[in-house]
Amino acid sequence: MKHSVKLILLAVLFCAYCTNAQEDDVTDPDTDADPTVALDGTNQLDTKRAGRITGGTIASIGDYPYIAAILITNGANSIESFIGVIINDNQVLTSAHTVDPNRLPGGIKSVSEGNEAKKRGNN
Repeated sequence: MKHSVKLILLAVLFCAYCTNAQEDDVTDPDTDADPTVALDGTNQLDTKRAGRITGGTIASIGDYPYIAAILITNGANSIESFIGVIINDNQVLTSAHTVDPNRLPGGIKSVSEGNEAKKRGNN
């Protein structure tokens, strides 16, 4: 009987320790979360991210007319940007989490494609 109580207590303490370790990882202040939204992926203000892509070049959105930039409001007056591929005049293929209504209740703010941005001079 004494051994089973000790074993249960040890298991509870181990679970509490593991839970505490997981919570410490979540509150890490040095995450890659970036409050600045840059549709072309070039955030010159963030020096910690320098060197992540080797040999790459900055590309204009107008150079890729089959790519769509998707801006979605998350309900808290902030905007998240995603990317998709244009299938036809009415459809854009993107990842499922981009348009998940439970995750982003604010809805789609805008969808811009490469040729449209080039015409406006946003390249």
